[in-house]
Amino acid sequence: MFPGSKFHGLSQQAPSRPRHNRIGSQFRSASVLLFDSPGKYSIGFIRIAQLTGLFHTHPATLAGDGSTWPGHRGENGDGRVAKLPHKLSSVELLWPFPLPSSGVGGVSATDNFVSVSGHDSLDKDDVFVCLDPIAGAELWRLQHPAPQSLDYGNSARATPLIHDPWIYLVGAGGHLHCVDADSGEVKWKRHLVDDLKGERPQWGYGGSPLLFDKHLIVQPGGRDHGIVAIDASNGEVAWKATTDQTGYASPQLVEVNNIVQIVGFDRKSLREWEASTGESSWTVTPGGSAEFHVPMPLIDKNGTTTIGEVRGARRYGWNADGKLSATPKAEQFELSPDMHSPVATAKQVFGVHKALMAIAIDDEMQIKWRIDDEAFLEHCSLMITEDRLLVVTERGELLLIDIMESTSGDRILYRKQLSNDGRSLAHPALVGDILYIRSNGFLTAWAMVP
Repeated sequence: MFPGSKFHGLSQQAPSRPRHNRIGSQFRSASVLLFDSPGKYSIGFIRIAQLTGLFHTHPATLAGDGSTWPGHRGENGDGRVAKLPHKLSSVELLWPFPLPSSGVGGVSATDNFVSVSGHDSLDKDDVFVCLDPIAGAELWRLQHPAPQSLDYGNSARATPLIHDPWIYLVGAGGHLHCVDADSGEVKWKRHLVDDLKGERPQWGYGGSPLLFDKHLIVQPGGRDHGIVAIDASNGEVAWKATTDQTGYASPQLVEVNNIVQIVGFDRKSLREWEASTGESSWTVTPGGSAEFHVPMPLIDKNGTTTIGEVRGARRYGWNADGKLSATPKAEQFELSPDMHSPVATAKQVFGVHKALMAIAIDDEMQIKWRIDDEAFLEHCSLMITEDRLLVVTERGELLLIDIMESTSGDRILYRKQLSNDGRSLAHPALVGDILYIRSNGFLTAWAMVP
């Protein structure tokens, strides 16, 4: 199931544990359960790199340095990480944990918690599990009725959001829970349809929750509650705004002209809401109503790149008044994935659609280089720094790519098949050198060894 692995047993309960606090850029020893035979384990030790951040984005995001992965696509929702290995000598399995079901929901992880979603064996209940990141042992699970029938399975699409001491969980049918990160005890709960009068999209709620200041941002997608800011401490509505039915991508934060905006998709368009009030001042419709708006837009200080399966990649600039221009500056039709979300450096967009492509962020959006490889014929999840790209394919292969503009020759620095446990569209998480990957039936932790 995990090629080359010596792991056979699986932990059942978490031992009593201290909090694993981050200590700057120092290294620490951490005990890991090394399985010698089914159901038995011995204690081994590994060295886990503790990395400091190399850049900062908008301060409204909780930490912003890319060193942990508390929510969908990392701290800033863009797949950026503080550091990736310059090269890899090996990637070693630390632990596997059996999940209650397959699913497309991503993984969130910090120094203290790893959380992921699932559905029960009868496919009637949402199940969320929280693990100790070192031992790979279960701390708690939340299970509640959520009967529904959806394409791509019935478990949550949204990634849990960890904001210690709370974790926020959104199910595909609209259940929203705030739970104690240590115990799993429910602090408060709401329902995006029943309470907030939302309209569930065809394939279930896909957008992950977002935190700004003291508010949790969710998109019920109803006429009066299209997007809602909820008091993160008690679940009460702070403000609400009207939109169309929600899209499937997750909202993001951006600051333009000293105003913090929430940018996200509804069913037809990309739009913004002032983060403190919910007031909206611009709407852009990339690709018309035919787009499903699953890939995340790439937002930077100079503009926004949208990606869709109908119109491909489109580059929009910011106007002087802080609104996004309604007319694209450039288009690149070859990058047109249906669900895959590209990533970007300051100068280039990197995405997968029948090949891995590097596309210039300018007024022409020309393809600078491409890699044609069977790994890129399927869905891929990407993590990026300014010089390295980490790729995890839906079939469980990992690749490290050199993305420096000056590189000539083979850009694939390392590749390894991590699992053969079917396919998974779920986005992995990265904390330091530890990669957490959801396969079809397991959540696994891998140590990347330079």
